[in-house]
Amino acid sequence: MAANTVIPTPPRLTGDPTTDVQLLHGWINDFYRAAVLESKLLDPAFQANAGTFNPNDLPSPANSSIAKAQDTANRAYQLAAAP
Repeated sequence: MAANTVIPTPPRLTGDPTTDVQLLHGWINDFYRAAVLESKLLDPAFQANAGTFNPNDLPSPANSSIAKAQDTANRAYQLAAAP
């Protein structure tokens, strides 16, 4: 995060729903601007391409075991962590 970027603190609620929604909406916009646009916290250049998901590739619960479930979880982790 950039040294000069200041993440805004959430507003204090007033008890008036209309005012509170406006305050929260403004804060969400300010937070997004500071955390994403200015500091590049979610820089698209560093986001992984997850590819496609096919639910037919999931193992069948009827013939699965704990070992198969662990193997599936390990493969999913490896795919998620791949550059």
